[in-house]
Amino acid sequence: MRHSLALTLTLAGLLSAAPKEPAVPMVAVLPLTSATLDKGALDGLSNSLGSELFQTGKFRVMERSQMDQILKEQGFQQSGACDADQCALEMGKLLSVDQLVLGSVGKVGNTYTLNARLVKVGTGEVVRSTSRNSDAAMDALLTVVVPDVAKDLAQVSKPSRWGWWVAGGALVAGSATAAVLLMNGSSSSTPAATVPVTPGTSSETKIQVTLP
Repeated sequence: MRHSLALTLTLAGLLSAAPKEPAVPMVAVLPLTSATLDKGALDGLSNSLGSELFQTGKFRVMERSQMDQILKEQGFQQSGACDADQCALEMGKLLSVDQLVLGSVGKVGNTYTLNARLVKVGTGEVVRSTSRNSDAAMDALLTVVVPDVAKDLAQVSKPSRWGWWVAGGALVAGSATAAVLLMNGSSSSTPAATVPVTPGTSSETKIQVTLP
């Protein structure tokens, strides 16, 4: 009985002493602002940014409908886009989220720019910020720029081609080494045979090969 109690206390101590995984922060993506794009396009980009942030596995993302419902219940009156820091932090506190994502879309010539920043609700500190450009069609904002911005905010890097090349080379080298070892192992247990070769100009040549 004493041994069981001691074992239980020991396991409990180990579990309590084990390092806990950091909690995944809850974020709310506020509607992007722009002097160029209409509300429908901005809503689509904002929703896509939320989805991409969630896909990184670094955030829990509050649904837009849930955000609107909470703000409505709290009687929060939002006139226009809430991009000012004080307004954004007030929204974040009402939503009870850890961090906010604020951003804007601009256009100079034929180049679109998406600026975004991740802000702590409790302190107003800017955790990370990023800016991505695209001189392609506006569709590239949705298919290329938004995913890249999400990875920047989550600090998720793409694997380089060089890394994949090295990994592939190591795999090929490993296979070749295994093949050589297999051949060497089989040569020690199989008889050798002498195979005649068509005579040359001066003398007959013979080679020795190992049969499988």
